[in-house]
This record gives sequence, C-alpha cells and structure tokens, in this order.
Amino acid sequence: MVVIDRLTTTRSPQTSYRKRAIAKQCLAFVTLTSLFMLLSFFALAVCFQKAIAAPTTPVVTDDGEFTSSTTQLHAIWTSSDPEYSITEYQYGIGTYPGATNVVGWTSAGTNTEVTHTSLTLSDGTTYYFAVKAMNEINDWSEAGVSDGITVDTTPPTTPVVTDDGE
Repeated sequence: MVVIDRLTTTRSPQTSYRKRAIAKQCLAFVTLTSLFMLLSFFALAVCFQKAIAAPTTPVVTDDGEFTSSTTQLHAIWTSSDPEYSITEYQYGIGTYPGATNVVGWTSAGTNTEVTHTSLTLSDGTTYYFAVKAMNEINDWSEAGVSDGITVDTTPPTTPVVTDDGE
C-alpha cells in the first residue's frame, strides 16, 4: 500500500490515473501562480514607469495681486517632461487654491497662456488658476496653482493738495 497526498491506493491502473490527476492539478496551480506573479510584475513595472513619466507640476503666474476687470483673467505657465512631449494643458479657475468652481477644467491645447473672457467676477474676491499638463503617454501632472489675483473695482482716491500760498 502506498500513501500519496492523503490518498490510500494500491498498485493498480487506477492508482496510476490518480497520481497523474494530482500531478496535473499541481502543474495547473504552479502555472496559474507563475502567471499571476508575471502579471503582478508587469503591473508594477507599468505603475513605476508612469510614476517617473509624468510632466512636472506647472508653475502658474497670474497678472499680479489685483485686477480691475470683472470679466476676464489671464495666466501663463511653464511645465516640462524630460522623456515625452507635452500634448495638452488644462486649466480651471476657482475661488480658493486648486478649485475649479468658477471655470471647470478647460483645454488650452499646447498653449502656455490663456485669457479667459466672459466671466462674472466679484469685487473683493480672489481668484486662482489651476493648471495641469499631460504628456504623449497620457500621464497627467499634479495641478499647479497661481498665487491668486483679487478683483478690486474701487478707484484710487484722489489726493487733496492744499497750497497755503507760502
């Protein structure tokens, strides 16, 4: 009597069949495990490649601390990618850093500046541009954000000059 993998068998044609069935199951398990490991390695390699391939976070500059316009905003930006070409920029405008609650994500193509018109901006509110870059393998950068520009429609006061004749 021979004990193989918890099967008690005697030497017969059926014993040989059971041994072969067990061997096939083990081979299938090893093959599936190897395939899973290979796919896991491939997925890890793709994730690692994407992690190093993304464009740099855009540096975004608006038109200064204040604007008197209530209808348009302008910004410029720079970004680069050491391995791939940048194929698209998207920008948004919001009332806090990184927000897009005034203008949702909008394609700027490959332009590195935009003047967005037809806005309804509120006096005393600060607006921020957010910009992200995409490269030719469709990896997006993190969003870069401007330092904000405040709408100020109050004209400066006119100084009073007094000449007392002396």
